[in-house]
Amino acid sequence: TRFELRSPNPRTNIYLATAVSYMAMLDGIKYALNNNKTEEELLASFHEKTRYNIRLATRKGVTVREGNRDDLKIFHRRQRNERI
Repeated sequence: TRFELRSPNPRTNIYLATAVSYMAMLDGIKYALNNNKTEEELLASFHEKTRYNIRLATRKGVTVREGNRDDLKIFHRRQRNERI
């Protein structure tokens, strides 16, 4: 599993940038849930390149599953290790 966050500036506060990224992700999830969008409708709203990358990832065997608290701990640990 990999999550890449490129800071726009070397002086960027990584904690603030990560918090903003989480907020953007949650905003997208809330949008999808509140508007009762189907998977097809959500995909149709993406840019063509994004849809291409999703299909490519699917062909390469990338899968998505619902995470839990343990996954979040692993994610944070990996983020910490990547910065060192």
